Amino acid sequence: MAKAILAGCALVIFSELTPEEIERFKMFQPEALKMIDENNPEDIFTLDIDDGPGYLEETKAAYSRTKSADGKATITILLNPDVKNKLELAQKNVGRALLKLQKLEKKLLEVIDSVNEIEGKVNSLISLM
Repeated sequence: MAKAILAGCALVIFSELTPEEIERFKMFQPEALKMIDENNPEDIFTLDIDDGPGYLEETKAAYSRTKSADGKATITILLNPDVKNKLELAQKNVGRALLKLQKLEKKLLEVIDSVNEIEGKVNSLISLM
């Protein structure tokens, strides 16, 4: 699941998914990229893919298409360099959203095989001449 590393003024969040896997979810099973709390239906968290550095907010996140060294999707958040306790700042600014992102990623990792199966079925219906 998603994990974060604080390095200087940058908080980098690493996914267990690749950008390509997120793209496949977006194409073949977009509803999986949305998490709704059964106890509070207004509490929605969505995941997307982005051409920039990515972002993490209270109700949504987008991983960058830029990959980590091991090919996984990342989000890079720059923190205020003037704040002395950057760990506390990161926890305050993205802590709750990071927990939601982890929960959604766990769900995605559990159903990734179904996305691969859907993609395979679609690919079998299309042929080149």
